Amino acid sequence: MDSAPVAQSDRRWSSPARPTRVLFIAGMGRSGSTLIEQLLGEVPGVFSAGEVRYIWDRGFAGNELCGCGNPFHTCEVWSEVVQEGFGTLSREDLALIQRRREIVDRLRITMLAGLPVRNRSHDAALATYQDALLKLFGSIRQATGATVIVDSSKTPSHGFILAASPEVQLDVVHVVRDSRAVAFSWQRLRRRPEITDREVFMPRYRPPEAAGRWAVHNLTAPLLGLRAHSYRRVLYEDFVRDPRATLQTILAPYPDLDRQLSFLDGHEATVSAQHTVAGNPIRFQQGPLKIRPDDESRTMSRRDRAMVTALTWPLLLRYGYLP
Repeated sequence: MDSAPVAQSDRRWSSPARPTRVLFIAGMGRSGSTLIEQLLGEVPGVFSAGEVRYIWDRGFAGNELCGCGNPFHTCEVWSEVVQEGFGTLSREDLALIQRRREIVDRLRITMLAGLPVRNRSHDAALATYQDALLKLFGSIRQATGATVIVDSSKTPSHGFILAASPEVQLDVVHVVRDSRAVAFSWQRLRRRPEITDREVFMPRYRPPEAAGRWAVHNLTAPLLGLRAHSYRRVLYEDFVRDPRATLQTILAPYPDLDRQLSFLDGHEATVSAQHTVAGNPIRFQQGPLKIRPDDESRTMSRRDRAMVTALTWPLLLRYGYLP
């Protein structure tokens, strides 16, 4: 049984006196979360970390490309974060964290319902994974000096671990996009550019599976919000219509931040290198970035569109996508 705590060497991280403020993006993938996170990362005092739940596999183990274009272990930001919080993390300790995360993912329904786990091995998994995440976020805060850290993981169980800790102030922004557009996007074949030694593609979901996942993610996001410091829901379609208004809504819990959004001019933003560990390939883009509607889902077949609508209509109605 994996009962031993994760060992540390050169351990310099210590629990901060004030909670670490984490802005957690919830919802279904392909809803515009990477684009929104990229723009949030341009706000002074905000550090966009990407989909943090993948950092153990894609960063620590895989050494995949950071959003800045450098491999994870040679990125100046992440190399400092790793040293600050973990020193030299052995393969055994990393494997333990990965196994504990898998257990946490399987417990998502129990956790979101607020039920006690009542299982010693599960309790150990929660404690180990939470400890690793707290070290990680505390180290990001110390290394970057960020006031707010954006985590676009979207997985509710990952967010729950953060919400359950008094060392984290978790603010949830729930990003929703029309289920038909999301399902269409998941059918596209997209290469993962962060893997450079071979050709690897992002997973694809058939329309019924994408619709089911969309419903589950959007139903569970408000449950996570009940346990967070704050919860806000924004629509992707509203964001592309008025990016400034949506970003200011998202930043409302942080009155101490500069919300002038000087990097944004109408529907065009100027973005710099971001140190995101995972996300949509748009995270590698730098320079001028146009924010425009993605209308390609209009080419979706009538059959697929009808199927996704039938599977998700209650939530489509709730969010205003159906008359």
